[in-house]
Amino acid sequence: MKTNTAIFVALLCLSQITTALRIGSFNIQGFGHKKLKDKFVFPILIKIIKRYDIILLQEIRDHTQTLLPDLMKKINSHSTLKYKYVISDIVGRSTYKEQYAFVYRTKEHISVISNYTYNDGNEDNDNDLFSREPFVVLFDIPCTQFKQVAMVGVHIAPEEAVEEIKLLEKVRNSVSRKLRTSNIILMGDMNADCDFFPDSKWQEIPMRMSQNYLWPICDDTDTTVKSTHCAYDRFIVGGRTLRKEYLPGYAKAYRFDEAFDLTDKQYLFLSAADDVVSVVNFLQSAVSSGGIHCNLFGSLPKDAQGSSEIGDEIPNVGRQVLD
Repeated sequence: MKTNTAIFVALLCLSQITTALRIGSFNIQGFGHKKLKDKFVFPILIKIIKRYDIILLQEIRDHTQTLLPDLMKKINSHSTLKYKYVISDIVGRSTYKEQYAFVYRTKEHISVISNYTYNDGNEDNDNDLFSREPFVVLFDIPCTQFKQVAMVGVHIAPEEAVEEIKLLEKVRNSVSRKLRTSNIILMGDMNADCDFFPDSKWQEIPMRMSQNYLWPICDDTDTTVKSTHCAYDRFIVGGRTLRKEYLPGYAKAYRFDEAFDLTDKQYLFLSAADDVVSVVNFLQSAVSSGGIHCNLFGSLPKDAQGSSEIGDEIPNVGRQVLD
Protein backbone atom coordinates (compact mmCIF):
# COMPACT_ATOMS: atom_id res chain seq x y z
CA MET A 1 0.00 0.00 0.00
CA LYS A 2 1.33 3.40 -0.94
CA THR A 3 1.96 6.01 1.72
CA ASN A 4 0.45 9.27 0.56
CA THR A 5 3.00 11.94 -0.12
CA ALA A 6 3.36 15.66 -0.29
CA ILE A 7 5.81 17.87 -2.04
CA PHE A 8 6.72 21.51 -2.01
CA VAL A 9 8.47 23.30 -4.83
CA ALA A 10 9.67 26.88 -4.66
CA LEU A 11 9.49 28.76 -7.94
CA LEU A 12 11.00 32.14 -7.39
CA CYS A 13 10.17 35.29 -9.32
CA LEU A 14 11.97 38.58 -9.16
CA SER A 15 10.86 42.10 -9.91
CA GLN A 16 13.23 45.00 -10.38
CA ILE A 17 13.38 45.28 -6.60
CA THR A 18 14.28 41.57 -6.36
CA THR A 19 11.24 40.29 -4.55
CA ALA A 20 10.67 36.56 -4.83
CA LEU A 21 7.80 34.12 -4.96
CA ARG A 22 7.52 30.59 -3.56
CA ILE A 23 5.05 28.13 -5.06
CA GLY A 24 4.35 24.75 -3.47
CA SER A 25 2.20 21.64 -3.50
CA PHE A 26 1.12 19.71 -0.43
CA ASN A 27 -0.83 16.45 -0.18
CA ILE A 28 -2.03 16.58 3.44
CA GLN A 29 -3.52 13.07 3.27
CA GLY A 30 -7.21 13.14 4.18
CA PHE A 31 -7.32 16.79 5.24
CA GLY A 32 -10.48 17.47 7.20
CA HIS A 33 -11.67 19.26 10.31
CA LYS A 34 -10.11 16.63 12.57
CA LYS A 35 -6.61 17.58 11.46
CA LEU A 36 -7.36 21.29 11.44
CA LYS A 37 -8.59 21.13 15.04
CA ASP A 38 -5.72 18.96 16.25
CA LYS A 39 -3.56 20.98 18.67
CA PHE A 40 -0.40 19.37 17.34
CA VAL A 41 -1.17 19.52 13.61
CA PHE A 42 -2.60 23.03 13.40
CA PRO A 43 0.47 25.11 14.34
CA ILE A 44 2.82 23.09 12.14
CA LEU A 45 0.40 23.10 9.21
CA ILE A 46 0.11 26.87 9.45
CA LYS A 47 3.90 27.28 9.49
CA ILE A 48 4.26 25.07 6.43
CA ILE A 49 1.62 26.94 4.45
CA LYS A 50 3.14 30.27 5.37
CA ARG A 51 6.44 29.28 3.80
CA TYR A 52 4.82 29.84 0.40
CA ASP A 53 3.14 32.59 -1.55
CA ILE A 54 1.02 30.09 -3.49
CA ILE A 55 0.46 26.52 -2.34
CA LEU A 56 -1.66 23.73 -3.76
CA LEU A 57 -3.42 21.62 -1.12
CA GLN A 58 -4.56 18.11 -2.08
CA GLU A 59 -6.84 15.49 -0.55
CA ILE A 60 -9.21 17.96 1.06
CA ARG A 61 -12.06 15.95 2.58
CA ASP A 62 -14.90 18.20 3.72
CA HIS A 63 -18.56 17.67 2.85
CA THR A 64 -19.54 20.80 4.80
CA GLN A 65 -17.39 23.08 2.62
CA THR A 66 -16.33 25.01 5.71
CA LEU A 67 -12.77 23.67 6.07
CA LEU A 68 -11.03 26.23 3.86
CA PRO A 69 -12.91 29.23 5.31
CA ASP A 70 -11.95 27.98 8.79
CA LEU A 71 -8.34 27.50 7.67
CA MET A 72 -8.20 31.04 6.30
CA LYS A 73 -9.55 32.43 9.57
CA LYS A 74 -6.89 30.59 11.53
CA ILE A 75 -4.04 31.60 9.22
CA ASN A 76 -5.06 35.23 8.93
CA SER A 77 -5.69 35.62 12.64
CA HIS A 78 -2.19 34.36 13.47
CA SER A 79 -0.20 36.43 11.00
CA THR A 80 0.20 39.82 9.40
CA LEU A 81 0.47 37.94 6.10
CA LYS A 82 -3.01 37.56 4.66
CA TYR A 83 -4.16 34.67 2.48
CA LYS A 84 -7.07 33.82 0.21
CA TYR A 85 -8.01 30.58 -1.50
CA VAL A 86 -9.70 29.12 -4.55
CA ILE A 87 -11.13 25.60 -4.39
CA SER A 88 -12.10 22.99 -6.98
CA ASP A 89 -15.24 20.99 -7.43
CA ILE A 90 -15.43 17.70 -5.54
CA VAL A 91 -13.64 15.08 -7.66
CA GLY A 92 -13.20 11.32 -7.57
CA ARG A 93 -14.80 8.28 -9.20
CA SER A 94 -15.15 6.17 -6.07
CA THR A 95 -16.80 6.92 -2.75
CA TYR A 96 -13.51 8.55 -1.72
CA LYS A 97 -14.02 12.13 -2.84
CA GLU A 98 -11.62 15.02 -2.46
CA GLN A 99 -10.89 18.59 -3.56
CA TYR A 100 -7.91 20.70 -4.51
CA ALA A 101 -7.35 24.24 -3.29
CA PHE A 102 -4.77 26.90 -4.05
CA VAL A 103 -4.01 29.10 -1.07
CA TYR A 104 -2.24 32.33 -1.98
CA ARG A 105 -0.79 35.33 -0.21
CA THR A 106 -2.31 38.71 -1.03
CA LYS A 107 0.63 40.89 -0.03
CA GLU A 108 2.35 40.44 -3.39
CA HIS A 109 -0.90 41.46 -5.16
CA ILE A 110 -1.36 37.92 -6.44
CA SER A 111 -4.88 37.36 -7.72
CA VAL A 112 -6.95 34.71 -9.46
CA ILE A 113 -8.09 35.59 -12.96
CA SER A 114 -10.09 32.41 -13.58
CA ASN A 115 -10.36 28.81 -12.46
CA TYR A 116 -12.13 25.62 -13.46
CA THR A 117 -12.12 21.88 -12.94
CA TYR A 118 -10.96 20.15 -16.11
CA ASN A 119 -13.81 18.42 -17.97
CA ASP A 120 -12.48 14.95 -18.79
CA GLY A 121 -15.70 13.27 -19.92
CA ASN A 122 -18.78 11.59 -18.49
CA GLU A 123 -17.97 9.76 -15.28
CA ASP A 124 -21.39 8.09 -15.15
CA ASN A 125 -20.69 6.30 -18.43
CA ASP A 126 -17.14 5.35 -17.44
CA ASN A 127 -15.99 7.62 -20.24
CA ASP A 128 -13.80 9.99 -18.23
CA LEU A 129 -10.00 10.20 -18.42
CA PHE A 130 -8.93 10.79 -14.83
CA SER A 131 -9.88 9.28 -11.52
CA ARG A 132 -9.59 12.80 -10.12
CA GLU A 133 -10.01 15.61 -12.61
CA PRO A 134 -7.22 18.27 -12.65
CA PHE A 135 -7.90 21.72 -11.23
CA VAL A 136 -6.83 24.72 -13.32
CA VAL A 137 -6.17 28.23 -12.00
CA LEU A 138 -4.89 31.22 -13.97
CA PHE A 139 -2.96 33.54 -11.67
CA ASP A 140 -2.00 37.16 -12.15
CA ILE A 141 1.43 37.61 -10.53
CA PRO A 142 2.67 41.18 -11.05
CA CYS A 143 6.23 40.45 -9.90
CA THR A 144 6.89 38.27 -12.94
CA GLN A 145 7.82 39.49 -16.40
CA PHE A 146 5.19 37.24 -17.97
CA LYS A 147 2.53 38.48 -15.49
CA GLN A 148 0.27 35.45 -15.78
CA VAL A 149 0.80 31.73 -15.22
CA ALA A 150 -1.62 28.80 -15.25
CA MET A 151 -1.20 26.21 -12.51
CA VAL A 152 -2.78 22.79 -12.82
CA GLY A 153 -3.20 20.71 -9.69
CA VAL A 154 -3.27 16.96 -10.25
CA HIS A 155 -3.59 13.88 -8.03
CA ILE A 156 -2.88 10.88 -10.25
CA ALA A 157 -4.48 7.54 -9.38
CA PRO A 158 -1.67 5.12 -8.45
CA GLU A 159 -3.17 2.14 -10.25
CA GLU A 160 -3.55 4.23 -13.44
CA ALA A 161 -0.41 6.35 -13.15
CA VAL A 162 1.08 5.51 -16.55
CA GLU A 163 -2.09 6.16 -18.52
CA GLU A 164 -3.07 9.31 -16.63
CA ILE A 165 0.41 10.85 -16.90
CA LYS A 166 0.31 10.19 -20.64
CA LEU A 167 -2.87 12.26 -20.76
CA LEU A 168 -1.37 15.29 -19.01
CA GLU A 169 -0.17 16.72 -22.33
CA LYS A 170 -3.78 16.71 -23.52
CA VAL A 171 -4.69 18.67 -20.39
CA ARG A 172 -1.81 21.08 -20.97
CA ASN A 173 -2.82 21.71 -24.59
CA SER A 174 -6.43 22.29 -23.60
CA VAL A 175 -5.42 24.74 -20.89
CA SER A 176 -3.12 26.58 -23.30
CA ARG A 177 -5.91 27.01 -25.85
CA LYS A 178 -8.54 27.99 -23.33
CA LEU A 179 -6.42 30.45 -21.33
CA ARG A 180 -4.19 31.58 -24.21
CA THR A 181 -0.92 31.04 -22.42
CA SER A 182 2.00 28.66 -22.77
CA ASN A 183 3.27 29.38 -19.27
CA ILE A 184 1.81 26.39 -17.47
CA ILE A 185 2.92 24.41 -14.42
CA LEU A 186 1.38 20.99 -13.75
CA MET A 187 1.99 19.98 -10.16
CA GLY A 188 1.01 17.47 -7.52
CA ASP A 189 1.11 13.87 -6.39
CA MET A 190 1.57 11.97 -9.65
CA ASN A 191 2.61 8.58 -8.24
CA ALA A 192 5.33 8.74 -10.89
CA ASP A 193 7.79 6.17 -9.57
CA CYS A 194 8.42 2.74 -8.07
CA ASP A 195 5.72 0.07 -8.46
CA PHE A 196 3.18 2.50 -9.90
CA PHE A 197 5.49 3.83 -12.60
CA PRO A 198 8.46 1.67 -13.71
CA ASP A 199 11.41 3.50 -15.30
CA SER A 200 10.80 1.68 -18.57
CA LYS A 201 7.51 3.55 -18.98
CA TRP A 202 9.07 7.02 -19.29
CA GLN A 203 9.68 6.52 -23.01
CA GLU A 204 5.90 6.29 -23.42
CA ILE A 205 5.35 9.77 -21.96
CA PRO A 206 5.48 12.45 -24.71
CA MET A 207 5.91 15.31 -22.22
CA ARG A 208 8.92 13.61 -20.65
CA MET A 209 10.62 12.96 -24.00
CA SER A 210 9.95 16.47 -25.33
CA GLN A 211 12.35 19.39 -24.88
CA ASN A 212 9.32 21.65 -24.49
CA TYR A 213 8.91 20.65 -20.84
CA LEU A 214 11.06 20.63 -17.72
CA TRP A 215 10.70 18.08 -14.93
CA PRO A 216 12.56 19.78 -12.05
CA ILE A 217 12.19 16.88 -9.61
CA CYS A 218 14.90 14.31 -10.27
CA ASP A 219 13.89 10.67 -10.57
CA ASP A 220 16.06 9.74 -7.59
CA THR A 221 14.47 12.32 -5.29
CA ASP A 222 12.63 10.72 -2.38
CA THR A 223 9.30 12.41 -1.73
CA THR A 224 8.07 9.69 0.63
CA VAL A 225 8.71 8.55 4.18
CA LYS A 226 9.19 5.22 5.96
CA SER A 227 11.31 2.70 4.05
CA THR A 228 10.20 3.80 0.59
CA HIS A 229 12.37 5.86 -1.74
CA CYS A 230 10.15 7.09 -4.57
CA ALA A 231 9.75 10.32 -6.52
CA TYR A 232 5.96 10.18 -6.57
CA ASP A 233 5.47 13.93 -6.60
CA ARG A 234 6.36 15.96 -9.68
CA PHE A 235 6.24 19.35 -11.33
CA ILE A 236 6.10 19.82 -15.10
CA VAL A 237 7.08 23.28 -16.35
CA GLY A 238 6.00 24.35 -19.82
CA GLY A 239 6.36 27.56 -21.78
CA ARG A 240 9.51 29.09 -23.23
CA THR A 241 9.72 31.82 -20.61
CA LEU A 242 9.41 29.47 -17.67
CA ARG A 243 11.86 26.98 -19.14
CA LYS A 244 14.46 29.68 -19.71
CA GLU A 245 14.11 31.01 -16.20
CA TYR A 246 14.55 27.70 -14.44
CA LEU A 247 17.83 27.34 -12.53
CA PRO A 248 18.76 23.63 -12.55
CA GLY A 249 20.18 21.84 -9.58
CA TYR A 250 18.10 23.27 -6.74
CA ALA A 251 15.48 20.55 -6.40
CA LYS A 252 15.84 18.74 -3.09
CA ALA A 253 13.90 17.35 -0.17
CA TYR A 254 12.98 19.60 2.73
CA ARG A 255 12.47 17.38 5.75
CA PHE A 256 9.99 19.23 7.89
CA ASP A 257 10.09 16.35 10.36
CA GLU A 258 13.62 17.51 11.18
CA ALA A 259 12.81 21.19 10.86
CA PHE A 260 10.05 20.87 13.44
CA ASP A 261 11.68 18.05 15.44
CA LEU A 262 8.79 15.62 14.90
CA THR A 263 8.57 12.00 15.97
CA ASP A 264 7.82 9.40 13.28
CA LYS A 265 4.25 9.09 14.55
CA GLN A 266 3.70 12.85 14.44
CA TYR A 267 5.27 13.15 11.01
CA LEU A 268 3.09 10.43 9.51
CA PHE A 269 -0.06 11.83 11.07
CA LEU A 270 0.60 15.27 9.66
CA SER A 271 1.08 14.28 6.02
CA ALA A 272 3.66 11.56 5.44
CA ALA A 273 5.71 13.78 3.20
CA ASP A 274 8.89 15.62 2.32
CA ASP A 275 9.36 19.11 0.92
CA VAL A 276 11.24 19.53 -2.36
CA VAL A 277 12.68 22.87 -3.44
CA SER A 278 13.68 24.09 -6.91
CA VAL A 279 14.52 27.51 -8.25
CA VAL A 280 13.34 29.63 -11.15
CA ASN A 281 14.91 32.98 -11.96
CA PHE A 282 12.37 35.19 -13.69
CA LEU A 283 14.85 37.94 -14.61
CA GLN A 284 17.03 35.76 -16.77
CA SER A 285 15.58 36.42 -20.19
CA ALA A 286 18.46 38.62 -21.40
CA VAL A 287 21.28 36.50 -19.97
CA SER A 288 22.47 32.97 -20.69
CA SER A 289 21.27 30.34 -18.25
CA GLY A 290 24.77 29.60 -16.97
CA GLY A 291 25.70 33.19 -16.25
CA ILE A 292 23.11 34.49 -13.82
CA HIS A 293 21.63 33.70 -10.46
CA CYS A 294 18.82 35.39 -8.65
CA ASN A 295 18.25 37.04 -5.33
CA LEU A 296 15.89 34.56 -3.72
CA PHE A 297 13.12 34.60 -1.22
CA GLY A 298 15.37 35.74 1.62
CA SER A 299 14.47 34.98 5.22
CA LEU A 300 11.14 33.33 5.93
CA PRO A 301 8.61 34.87 8.29
CA LYS A 302 9.67 33.96 11.83
CA ASP A 303 6.41 32.16 12.48
CA ALA A 304 6.98 29.98 9.39
CA GLN A 305 10.35 28.68 10.52
CA GLY A 306 11.07 25.40 12.26
CA SER A 307 13.82 24.55 14.67
CA SER A 308 16.17 24.27 11.69
CA GLU A 309 16.12 25.69 8.20
CA ILE A 310 16.89 22.48 6.33
CA GLY A 311 15.92 23.05 2.73
CA ASP A 312 16.34 26.82 2.86
CA GLU A 313 19.92 26.72 1.62
CA ILE A 314 19.16 28.46 -1.67
CA PRO A 315 21.80 30.78 -3.16
CA ASN A 316 21.56 34.34 -1.90
CA VAL A 317 23.22 36.59 -4.45
CA GLY A 318 22.69 40.16 -5.40
CA ARG A 319 20.44 41.96 -7.78
CA GLN A 320 21.21 41.51 -11.46
CA VAL A 321 21.41 44.28 -14.03
CA LEU A 322 20.19 43.10 -17.41
CA ASP A 323 21.28 44.40 -20.77
